[in-house]
Amino acid sequence: TNILKGLIGTGRFDAANSLLKQGVVEKIERGDETYYRLSERGKLLVEGMQEA
Repeated sequence: TNILKGLIGTGRFDAANSLLKQGVVEKIERGDETYYRLSERGKLLVEGMQEA
């Protein structure tokens, strides 16, 4: 999906500008499952946008 491609930077999305590479999200691997969650940096970015 486009969301996953934006997270990890594949397809039409540039890997250098992916949300994962920029530190906005973090990758968590548990067994065979992979999860992505908002990082502390991502939380600060969202809070900053809400205040603006």
